[in-house]
Amino acid sequence: MTASYTELILVGCILLLPFLYESSQKFRYHLKFLLYYTITILNSIILIPVFCIRPKDVRNLLLASDFCKQISRVIGIKWILRGKEHLEKDQACIIISNHQSSIDILGKS
Repeated sequence: MTASYTELILVGCILLLPFLYESSQKFRYHLKFLLYYTITILNSIILIPVFCIRPKDVRNLLLASDFCKQISRVIGIKWILRGKEHLEKDQACIIISNHQSSIDILGKS
């Protein structure tokens, strides 16, 4: 059985991925963004039906938060929390953020 040109090109691209990832910061950035959006879409497909089954349940937020923490770990984001003492108080608060990208939402989980 002979391989088609499409299969050969696909195998060549897959073999190039580790080289491009190590040598190009721009490629690494775009690959991580692609990975972030792919995981986010898959999580939405999984979580939205669960949220519909349990509407207005606080556990939904905790479940989504766990997924977001995993995404941060996979794409290599390290978060720095300032003012932790304010969050430890058992009182209402408002979080204000200046979103620079869609990844900032992961920091709220």
